[in-house]
Amino acid sequence: MDERRLLGLLGTLVIAATAVVGLVAFVTNYGLDPADPALLVPTVATLAVAAGFVLVLSGLGSNASGGVRSSYW
Repeated sequence: MDERRLLGLLGTLVIAATAVVGLVAFVTNYGLDPADPALLVPTVATLAVAAGFVLVLSGLGSNASGGVRSSYW
C-alpha cells in the first residue's frame, strides 16, 4: 500500500471512531437516562442537518472532475 491509501484508511478510521463515540454519547445521554426530553428534538434536528450537510459534501466531492489541472500537482 502506498502512503495515500494508508492516509485514506486512517482518515476513515478517525471518522468512524468519532461517529461511534458520538453515537455512544447520544445513547448514554438520551437513551438510558433522558434528563431533559425538551432537548431531544433540537438534538435530533441538529444531527439531521449535519448528516445532510455531510452527504451533500460527499456528493459534490464524488462528482468532482479529475482534480486539479496544474503541472505542479
